[in-house]
Amino acid sequence: MPIRPGVVWFGECLPVDQWELSEESCKTCDLMMIVGTSGMVWPAAELPYMAERLGVPIVQINPTITSFNELAEFNLCGKAGEVLPKLYGEAFSDL
Repeated sequence: MPIRPGVVWFGECLPVDQWELSEESCKTCDLMMIVGTSGMVWPAAELPYMAERLGVPIVQINPTITSFNELAEFNLCGKAGEVLPKLYGEAFSDL
């Protein structure tokens, strides 16, 4: 019996409960990090715009320019696998 991965395929609807949780997270987060996305798949691409309208600071990590470059307060150019460990190391170096 085939096992279905936990993904949403193109043309499928997002699970309603997960979408509502994502919207609520945009309303309550202190910072939004956008990591490694083109920003071209909707409705998920709406989330950073929602956060921006609510005044949430946005950090984007991506090796290329995206539609989110104008939204982000910080655009960190690079691959997620390289940039995130550097941020993690800096954030927790004093612990």
